[in-house]
Amino acid sequence: ETRDNIVAANAATNLLEEIECFSTIQIKQGRKKFDGTGKNTRCNKQLSSPDASENSQLQIDFCRSPLPKLLFEECIDLFERNMGLMYENSSWGLNLKEKKDEINHKDARFLIVTGPPCDETIKEFAQIDEQIVSDKAAMTKDLNQQGDTYGRRCLVAFAHFRFELDDEEFPTDEVLYLYEIQIDKDFQRCGVGHSLVSMMEAIAIKYEMKKVMLTVFKSNNLAMNFYLNKMDYIIDDCSPSNYEDG
Repeated sequence: ETRDNIVAANAATNLLEEIECFSTIQIKQGRKKFDGTGKNTRCNKQLSSPDASENSQLQIDFCRSPLPKLLFEECIDLFERNMGLMYENSSWGLNLKEKKDEINHKDARFLIVTGPPCDETIKEFAQIDEQIVSDKAAMTKDLNQQGDTYGRRCLVAFAHFRFELDDEEFPTDEVLYLYEIQIDKDFQRCGVGHSLVSMMEAIAIKYEMKKVMLTVFKSNNLAMNFYLNKMDYIIDDCSPSNYEDG
């Protein structure tokens, strides 16, 4: 078993260093889903009407664990809104403590997608305490000291991944393991997921990972269709679905 590539990847301070030219996503606002009010329900940002041709630019940044406190809480909230019911109806059940521990793991790596500044978010940040201000500063540093701090932008999506061996009992390959992608419902089917997966594939190639692996609920038809039909993924030999009707 070898871990040389995993060690090198985990030591990297900016996994987007050579692909930063792809770190923005242009989407047409008219392709977003709306709640009938014309507003983004997550950040209460006024959006253009669905038939508008105006483009919106999303930013993708890299971040390592531990996440700043506010960003961590928003990621947990987005996970719960997107996946809470599905987990509750599964044999796994919904365990938020376990999810928080997973996201806080020392080897966790993230691609964070943010949208334009939101007035409501800025108001919230005007009232936060010194600890969260420190977290914001840490986040700014972690995102290569870009001029725009996370606190002034709306969280649109995040991808959580790690560099691991492909199997605990009989490891053979170094892989990039995608733990999850969560996208705000107002920005789904806008190319965000495709961009995130493509960037992680580029990272995996750069650090000579053998493959990109992930696990999807079979009942999650949208995710199954996305990975199998749009991103050309295949069922891995070690997949639980190959055994005992997993």
